Amino acid sequence: MTGYAMLERLWHTPARQMRLAVLCVAVCTMLPVLCDSALAGVRSVTAMEYEIFTEAKRLVDKGRHDMAAEKMAVYFRRYSDRHQYAYELYGAVLLEMKREDLAVSVLREGAGEYADSGSLAQMLGTALYRAGKPLEAADAFLKAYALSGEAKTYLAYSAAVFLARGEQYGRAAAVLRPLTGRAEAKADWHILLAQCLMRQDKLQEAAQGLRAAVRVYPEDAKVWRMLGLVYYRQGLRDKAAATYEIAHKLAPPSSRESAQLASLYCSLGAPSLGARAVGEAPPTPEMLDNLAHSLARGGDLPAALEHAQKALEQAPTDDRRFRKGQILLRMEKKAEAAVVFSDLAAGGGRLARKARWMLAVMAWNDGDWQQARVELEKLASGGDRMDKRARRLLGILDQVSGGAEHEGRQQKEGSAS
Repeated sequence: MTGYAMLERLWHTPARQMRLAVLCVAVCTMLPVLCDSALAGVRSVTAMEYEIFTEAKRLVDKGRHDMAAEKMAVYFRRYSDRHQYAYELYGAVLLEMKREDLAVSVLREGAGEYADSGSLAQMLGTALYRAGKPLEAADAFLKAYALSGEAKTYLAYSAAVFLARGEQYGRAAAVLRPLTGRAEAKADWHILLAQCLMRQDKLQEAAQGLRAAVRVYPEDAKVWRMLGLVYYRQGLRDKAAATYEIAHKLAPPSSRESAQLASLYCSLGAPSLGARAVGEAPPTPEMLDNLAHSLARGGDLPAALEHAQKALEQAPTDDRRFRKGQILLRMEKKAEAAVVFSDLAAGGGRLARKARWMLAVMAWNDGDWQQARVELEKLASGGDRMDKRARRLLGILDQVSGGAEHEGRQQKEGSAS
């Protein structure tokens, strides 16, 4: 996989993006405050309720969440006309105890009883998110956002994050478009919108939005990197490299980002810039893999072999051994390549049959029919696609070797006469 393909997968991994994007304020657990201003329009608590609620909160403050939950459970069993604060307090305690399913049940009931409560809608969204239901969480957060008079934009952004996690990219983009035009818009909002648009192959709109974003956030490396990725997807590799270089200068790149830039430079026919990019960060095996791949693709096989060997020394794997064998074969170092492939074939690992196929092909190309037959016969009993290919070549080999044997007998008989 090339470095930029890795970048594309990195940016398109919902789990990673959601982990970075979810606002803490939207999903954190906070005990509600019992006061008239917080519950405007709701009936006052009775003396008995006040005693129950304050005692439950006192237990929470002492870390006795189990006792607080039991006290609230008793209240719920005894009273049918439950106060809004009871739902909020019980839901918060259950979330603290990581009892998400019961919290969802309690808060869903509360949100139904108090349909105009933005705080209950938000808490329900939090519980649904933690229960692994991002699409339902998004709906709850959008309701809370609407109940806030569209003032609490972090709720809408969080809803967009949940929608994207649920692969509802069109809906997420519809939420994000008006948000990115607001004065309080943040760079992450533009980035997530671009990601959602890319998922829908709306690259032109994504690029247009990010070009506007870099004018507002000219020193945000993440926005520049995202714009570079969009350019790359559009096939504008020169622009992608230039844009990614700006991001590279704005913020110290991670090892993966250095490798991605190195691969992009190599794909543009500039391996020296790729080597420089790798040189700016401590080389990891993954970085060296990317550069070796790009250098080999660009034809610089000695440099590719050097980086492949370094990656193999740092973290030996069969994939890296196989890559080294391929480079050696392209360099016409057949004996060294044969040693690498033979070791892999004898090891019996995931690439053993693929390595044996390489040995068969090498023998075939060299006209060593006997060795080619040995390797192909070992492959012909695997019951896979390689089995079929091996059997097909063995059939051809029978014809070739049979003709050669007939010619040899004729020559022998002629000499005897």
